Amino acid sequence: MEEVLRETPWSRVVRQSEGEGVRYLKTVAPPLGHEIRLHQALSHRHPNLVPAPLVVHEEANQFILPDCGPMLRDSDITMADWEALLPLYATFQREEAAHLEKHLALGVPDRRPDALLHLFPNLDGLEPLVEQVRTGPVPISLNHGDLHDGNIFRGGELGYRILDWGDASIGHPFCSLRTVMVSMEIRFQLEENDPQLDRFRDIYLNEWTHLAPMIELQALEKKIRPLASLLSALSWQTSLSCATPEQSAPYAHAVPALVEEFHELRAAL
Repeated sequence: MEEVLRETPWSRVVRQSEGEGVRYLKTVAPPLGHEIRLHQALSHRHPNLVPAPLVVHEEANQFILPDCGPMLRDSDITMADWEALLPLYATFQREEAAHLEKHLALGVPDRRPDALLHLFPNLDGLEPLVEQVRTGPVPISLNHGDLHDGNIFRGGELGYRILDWGDASIGHPFCSLRTVMVSMEIRFQLEENDPQLDRFRDIYLNEWTHLAPMIELQALEKKIRPLASLLSALSWQTSLSCATPEQSAPYAHAVPALVEEFHELRAAL
């Protein structure tokens, strides 16, 4: 028995069940084919956080995953879940910083600060911002790119599993916080930049304090926020490249809105 759970121009997820067994078939559009290769690599290095595929059909841009437990979005998620998850994710990023060349070889998009200068050559204010973060104490690493409660599942030895690496990119690790904070604002009905979110920012940043004092990391994270908007804009651009004009129409606002967000955040620095 098959049930289509999600279908977009860039991916399709089908729930397959037979008897008591359940598995999930995911098909991705060719521009996002790196997701399959990246997921496999991460499942080898982090099997307790990224579940290993049961089957991979790379030529068809398909892979099959086991049942990974309930999605956080559909369960009784609390702020305690983010308290537990953010240190796990930061530790994961610290370890993945050693594998950047492997990620590039797999086709993971390069979104390092200097790469952004080439992707946005005429974007006012980007160059001085890149210069400020280029020499920072935190190494470039892997960003999930869409770390919200719909892509995190409850289960496994660590308590959580992270799926959907199609928006992943190589860039400053702090860029990951943008989607986390938006997800928390939506789920817990918080205002944008609610002071409560500062605690979760610091829970994440605490895993990097071996590199710099907390106050320095907090200042750096604020400078990174405009770059996080650009990473999100580029992810949308890639996804919408798989769509027809009619399919992309509902999302046409996304890229311009994120570029405008970049300007607003940069001006606030």
